[in-house]
Amino acid sequence: MAVKVGVRMKVVSPPLFFAVLIMCICIIAWYFYAEQLNKIDINYVSVNGELSPSQHQEILARLASQALNDVSLSEIKSQLERKLWVSSVSIERDWPDKIHVNVVPEIAIALWNDDALINDKGTIFKSDYVQKSLLAVLYGPRGSEKEVMQKYQQLNATLLKTGRSIDMIRLDSRGAWMFKNDLGITVLLGKDQLMERMQRLGAILEHLALNNQFSGIERIDTRYSNGVAIRWKQVLNNLELAESFKWKREQKL
Repeated sequence: MAVKVGVRMKVVSPPLFFAVLIMCICIIAWYFYAEQLNKIDINYVSVNGELSPSQHQEILARLASQALNDVSLSEIKSQLERKLWVSSVSIERDWPDKIHVNVVPEIAIALWNDDALINDKGTIFKSDYVQKSLLAVLYGPRGSEKEVMQKYQQLNATLLKTGRSIDMIRLDSRGAWMFKNDLGITVLLGKDQLMERMQRLGAILEHLALNNQFSGIERIDTRYSNGVAIRWKQVLNNLELAESFKWKREQKL
């Protein structure tokens, strides 16, 4: 006895089929349209951002030196961000033939190892547009940039409460810290208990300020249990400072 097996086929209704087809066509068309927008003829460019006149001119010159109509906006952005002093670039289109280029420059917080600049996040960069003589100097082993910047900001904020600031800070290969303040006084901090030692230093600096004795100091060593050691440029007749703080001879690194 023969058995007939029937297969039921689901037929997509014509309206649904055409709706899906139109959607696919629209997506493809929009893709190609967007690609063409990226390469539309550019006749006008404006450059914005907190830039010096020289920086502004450099960006304009870079844009003028290339055929903007032959590259995409993303390529223009990428090329400008390769400049060492540029942090980021965003480009906005002003239809139909103008673009606004917004440039964010790197902000130098300090010099790094005498041959580079460093921003507040510890990123190293180079720039010819920074007045380097006004910056603090940070030193440290390769790879320690972020750590040194973080410690500089922390210690400098503490020192500013005493009316002084850090001109130079160094992390050596052994992990010990030292800095020189804006009066040229060298401060040895060592490796451990840095904030405790900074607090002790703050008390000392206040006392020295009251006695107008900053000019006679060459170095302050804070690597002691309960006090500091001061190296004077010349011997002082008044020893009340040492007596009042009772310097300890036990030194900690």
